[in-house]
Amino acid sequence: MIRIKINAKTLFTILFAFSFANMAWGEPVIPPDFGDDTITVPATLNKDPLPYIKLGKLTAKFEETTLGEILNVFGKGSMKSSGEGCGHQYWLCYSLPNQRFWLASHGEMGGDEHSLTQVYAITTTSNSQEELAACPMVQDHHLPVEFSFGWIGMNKEALVKALGKPSGVKDDRYFYLFESEQWGKYRDEMVIWTTMGYVELILDGQKVISIMASHVTSN
Repeated sequence: MIRIKINAKTLFTILFAFSFANMAWGEPVIPPDFGDDTITVPATLNKDPLPYIKLGKLTAKFEETTLGEILNVFGKGSMKSSGEGCGHQYWLCYSLPNQRFWLASHGEMGGDEHSLTQVYAITTTSNSQEELAACPMVQDHHLPVEFSFGWIGMNKEALVKALGKPSGVKDDRYFYLFESEQWGKYRDEMVIWTTMGYVELILDGQKVISIMASHVTSN
């Protein structure tokens, strides 16, 4: 067995950065680019920060719940795709008051069923008719939308209480990284699977205004 170890931040940069090159806001409304390959952080978390994202009564589990299942529950919106090669992904886009978020599946790691692997969430004051058509407003009975640790609008004190000391900080960005390894089967061979849970948050003063989260497993 040949095992290739990839730096965690490098892996996430590969997953995200290529998807958004030479694209602009419009129709469809594509996910934002959080990628920054100049930043590396150690895996300091002892607990996976991304067991799920709560979408009202639906508990969407990373790498388990599919975009199709989410779409069926929400009842509106449509699955789109963008990017090429390592940056290819499928996604759903929705809006909340002064917020927009994307539920995404990496083209390869999300599998044929397009399991949830990434979430992007931003604060925005832009809600044109075109954007709301591409990213429908979430109905009240599908609220709240939040991770296990919180959501946009939470303060820094609550963030640190929920996730602990950041794995890294740069300017107004907080980074959290979890990594675990376990043996499992792959094509009738026992291999080591590495699971990474990564959260990047942008703060404005004491308040979280944007979140990018990714949960992937690879060997």
